[in-house]
Amino acid sequence: MLTTNKDLVWDLTQVGFLGAFGDHPDEALQVFKGLNAVYTDNLGVKNGLGMCFLFSGMYQEAISVFRKDVLIADPQNYEARCFLGMALWETGEKEEARSLVEDALKNGNAEIKEISRSCLESMQ
Repeated sequence: MLTTNKDLVWDLTQVGFLGAFGDHPDEALQVFKGLNAVYTDNLGVKNGLGMCFLFSGMYQEAISVFRKDVLIADPQNYEARCFLGMALWETGEKEEARSLVEDALKNGNAEIKEISRSCLESMQ
């Protein structure tokens, strides 16, 4: 049985997020796919994987991860709700997308509120 090295998982997720937000989503996707293969129940890894799918233009995959993995385990994960909304927007599901992002704006932490506000501005 594999034990979780929390420091290693943390470090690798940070590398993945740096890549995802730094114009290297495809490389970040490989980091998160690897982490997800090993740490199958880690919601932070699942969230990162969903974001990488989103930023790589793989919207259906992002939607699947957020809906079937993250939000099933944590329905009040406003980060996932916001990013799910972004992915849905890209697939034409405008009403549900806007509703999810508005919910994240209303209920998320300060960082999620800022991301949600910016996202809603682009959903005009």
